[in-house]
Amino acid sequence: MMMRRMTDSFAVALLLAASLTQAEPATAEGKAAVAERPRIGLALSGGGARGLAHVGVLKALDRLRVPYDCIAGTSMGAIAGGAFASGTSVADVERMVRAADWAYIFSDKPRRSDIPYFRKSEDFQSYFDFTLTLKGLQLLPPRNFVGVQNIGLFFRDLTDATHAVDFDDLPIPFRAVGTDIVTGDAVILSEGMLAETMRASMTIPGVFPPIPYKNHLLVDGGIANNLPVNVAHDLCGDVVIAVDVSTPIFKADEMKSVLDYGTQAVNVSMQRSMNESLAAIQEQDILISPALQGYSPADFGKVDDLIRIGEEAVALNEEKLLPYQLDQASYDAWKRAVQLRRHPVHRLQQVTMEKTRWVNPRVLQSLLDVRHDQVLDAAALHQRIDEVFARGDFSRISYDVLPAEEGKSVLHVIPEEKPGRDFVRFGLSLYSDFQGDAEFTALASLRRAWLNRLDAEWRTDVEIGRDKALYSEWYQPASLGSEFFVAPYFSYRSDYRDSSLDGQLPFSYVLKTIDTGMEFGSVFGRWGELRVGALTGRGRVDGEDDPVVEGQSFDRGGYTFKLTLDQLDNVSFPHHGGLVRVNFYESADDLGADDSYSRLLLEGRQAFTSDANTLLLVGRAASSLGTDMPFHENVRLGGLFNLSAMPSGRIDTPNQIYGRAQYYRQIAQLPGLVGKGVYAGGLLESGWGWENDLFDVPDARDLLWSAGAYLAADTFIGPLYLLGAFGSDNEMAVYMALGVNF
Repeated sequence: MMMRRMTDSFAVALLLAASLTQAEPATAEGKAAVAERPRIGLALSGGGARGLAHVGVLKALDRLRVPYDCIAGTSMGAIAGGAFASGTSVADVERMVRAADWAYIFSDKPRRSDIPYFRKSEDFQSYFDFTLTLKGLQLLPPRNFVGVQNIGLFFRDLTDATHAVDFDDLPIPFRAVGTDIVTGDAVILSEGMLAETMRASMTIPGVFPPIPYKNHLLVDGGIANNLPVNVAHDLCGDVVIAVDVSTPIFKADEMKSVLDYGTQAVNVSMQRSMNESLAAIQEQDILISPALQGYSPADFGKVDDLIRIGEEAVALNEEKLLPYQLDQASYDAWKRAVQLRRHPVHRLQQVTMEKTRWVNPRVLQSLLDVRHDQVLDAAALHQRIDEVFARGDFSRISYDVLPAEEGKSVLHVIPEEKPGRDFVRFGLSLYSDFQGDAEFTALASLRRAWLNRLDAEWRTDVEIGRDKALYSEWYQPASLGSEFFVAPYFSYRSDYRDSSLDGQLPFSYVLKTIDTGMEFGSVFGRWGELRVGALTGRGRVDGEDDPVVEGQSFDRGGYTFKLTLDQLDNVSFPHHGGLVRVNFYESADDLGADDSYSRLLLEGRQAFTSDANTLLLVGRAASSLGTDMPFHENVRLGGLFNLSAMPSGRIDTPNQIYGRAQYYRQIAQLPGLVGKGVYAGGLLESGWGWENDLFDVPDARDLLWSAGAYLAADTFIGPLYLLGAFGSDNEMAVYMALGVNF
């Protein structure tokens, strides 16, 4: 064993010596010899998305064969600098930032495909796009407005999860700059988990939570030293190439919104440090200032432009850079030497995990599924972390890779539980057809998690408005991590309905039901679930001052079958994936029902996207299976996204078919704190309803139709629609809706 290690060490030393030998220039004329050239340091400033120009600068320096011996970076400059200092190639960094989903990276919302079904089923209710933690009786506000979970994993991808006791030992020596939020002084970060160092340097106060580092509490380094020229000089630089991507101070007439004022406050706080940094530039240094006029710190969607502008800025300074150019052989040798200094592949000796307060650690361990004595697969680890995080129990799940004996590593997993295990959501929905049919509903949900060591949850939903509801369910897995569960529940509903039964004038009524039931089921991972159960209860129908419906009460009881398969990437504006639902109810007199009947509901959705264009196909069918179903159990057509040109309840029958082809295209991006996208689209709908008489089954000539166009926005308080529709019999309608999912 000892002989093998000595042989491996000798081989590495031999390769390094060979690389250094090859580093001698083939010709001295017009080139800098490696042994004689000055040491070059990079100083990369902060600037938010504008800092993506750093990638273009480094790409152009690579093309010019200009080496660098150390990097100092602040904020976005620390992110770019840390990635290159870890040994990640320029091409790989460029590939990753071009492919990055920046909206996802800067959020803490997991991808819907990672969320367990029992959690993402909430998406079909009109809740706001955030969850609050309840500790005792106190609602805790979010710790940060921009996510830290996804960005932490992205930084680990950029740096290959590199940890260094001393950043001088990185492939390229590196320093990041943070600001002590207590003293306002600059703090130089020179050791630790490289990804966390990068995150500390770009922690904008009030947006991200401060990062502890040694005896400091750090925020964005741009406040104290946004262009660390002096740090680069101290670290290695005889010559410093300084890249300034900072955001200039706005003029008074350039501030148009609250976000502009917030950006201005940050810019002003950084201007003093920028002035000091620019004054520190020495005669031999080179200042590169990419032409970023018109680009803001939030323009992460313009990565292609920003990289190109960085390359162009180097081209404008090419004459100043040529004295530091190496010949091809020497430059290739320098690049090989950098790669030889990269940290070896992480072979795990041990996996450790910090303790949790209430989440059963066996769930974490089994879901992460990290095995000892194997090479760390970072991509697979990140996917498993995403899936565990998507449960909603944690504020963050991070990890560190620490050096261990015999060249191996220790993987230390750091789960940060939320400060409480009770979670609250609020929501609202608004709906109006501008013809007298209007509705307002407020919603609230309380979820109590980890009520026992088998991961039991108790969830209660309340709905108040024209429609009222209370639903409370205990969700108990059969065993820890089991796909099988039992769910006893209580339900109360009061629903206002417009109706138009065959041969009668339109009328309205209220249906009230109170049920208790028990369901047994199985989840299919993140795909969906199957539930079978039984219920018993009472119901009442009351006419709304309408003689058509007389008040009547009835007993309920029956058997339920529910199957859901859900792989939509977004409920309101899906771009990929599909949904299948099967709901069957058998009203049975042996469970106390006054009426015996059957009801089957089928629904399917599928989204197709090409570039920015999406086509969503929706189909529904309902049937009483030939049984005599009470009118209040009928299914209805009419209203928004349900034959939109017709009034709500125009078709009210026990059997129904409905189809919709819906097109939409994103035409604008909302600010991150407001929502996601603005869409324009159109839709074509068709459907029909019929009684149980087989002669009423429609053919193509009977189908009703509706066509419409709309504008919509995907906001953090729910989807917002403004739609106009025209349909059969020259019917027309205009709708406004907020927070309603269709």
